[in-house]
Amino acid sequence: MVFSSSIASIGAGAVHNRCKPEHYNNTSEEITMMSPANNYYKEISQYCLNNRIAVDLFFAFSEKQMQLSSSNDIASIAPLAGLTGGDVILYPKFDVYKHGEKLYYQIFRNLTRVVGTEVAIRARVSTGLSIQEYIGSFMRATSQDYFVSTIDCDKTISCLIKSDDKIAEGAQVHA
Repeated sequence: MVFSSSIASIGAGAVHNRCKPEHYNNTSEEITMMSPANNYYKEISQYCLNNRIAVDLFFAFSEKQMQLSSSNDIASIAPLAGLTGGDVILYPKFDVYKHGEKLYYQIFRNLTRVVGTEVAIRARVSTGLSIQEYIGSFMRATSQDYFVSTIDCDKTISCLIKSDDKIAEGAQVHA
């Protein structure tokens, strides 16, 4: 669990503000702003995944910190939690009197929920069906297998199933 009131603005994992008013209402720039600025945190998440470490990020930004340049780019650091099976919990304009109890219960939930570790995912389907795509936050190991350090009841992983052959009417299929 990582608790922070700001994102690194210097050093190897430095994140800089990419949020500019001229990018608003511009689809191509919005996509750029919502994806990581670099691969630094993705590389760290690969290390964590290889060592069975899940990372939960708790950000509590003050109103002043929200206006500073480095605090707006959560998209660059989020893969660290997302790819390892962790959570990103953000409190913009954090006020201990307003958000303290909620933060307490989120930490309590995080520490007491049932968690599966070293998770390998492979969906199996009936003949005539195939898995076209897995949807969720995890690392892909092979074309069929996906791995995540931990999984809990608050996570969802979906798959898109494709029909390869014509399936007879009334036939049972399984996914």
